[in-house]
Amino acid sequence: MKRSMVFDLDMIRSVYQAMPGKIDAARKMLGRPLPLAEKILYSHLHADSPLQPYHRGKDYVFFAPDRVAMQDATAQMALLQFMMCGRATTAVPSTVHCDHLILAEEGANADLKKSLDVNKEVFDFLSTGGSLDLVREVMWDVRPADGYWVRLPPNVFVLVRNAVLLVGWYGLFHLRLYRQRAQADRFKYNPKFPGENARFTFGSQTRENVFWTLASGLPIWTAW
Repeated sequence: MKRSMVFDLDMIRSVYQAMPGKIDAARKMLGRPLPLAEKILYSHLHADSPLQPYHRGKDYVFFAPDRVAMQDATAQMALLQFMMCGRATTAVPSTVHCDHLILAEEGANADLKKSLDVNKEVFDFLSTGGSLDLVREVMWDVRPADGYWVRLPPNVFVLVRNAVLLVGWYGLFHLRLYRQRAQADRFKYNPKFPGENARFTFGSQTRENVFWTLASGLPIWTAW
């Protein structure tokens, strides 16, 4: 496949110049405004699917895409089929974007270098389909790492860790014993449950308990 197909400005201009007319024709035919999805679909009808009302979930419609953008996993299957069909070029500009083969860890340059080494076999295969230049020059979609670690100073880390433990541990007890009242008032020193009153901080005994636990108990525990 030639790279010039991807950057064929004349083809791109012709697509967008013809689109308003196709959308207007579909709007007049249906007699109503069109949402974005229908504008895209009706403006890309294949010649074998004439302009007529199509019903969702019932009608089969042929569409003529302007270009095909594939990601690396499914592109390998598409390239195998393309190599077996005996065609010299694709019907429309087609690109392969390696969004699964780069792991964001250290930075663009280092991650790209590592990916080219670890996934060399895959890139070599993609290049046999004539798409290596496309993979390198059209776009690199980076797959974010599965999670991000935030490095905190030791004291801050301990504070955050203790806060998580406090909220998680006592939150479970509060949910079980006070919200769901699994034991009712059995084993309670005071049979009353936390209530709301103007004398409490923020007007709630529960919010007061949470506030002073985090504002005083947490720093003392962390410092100790």
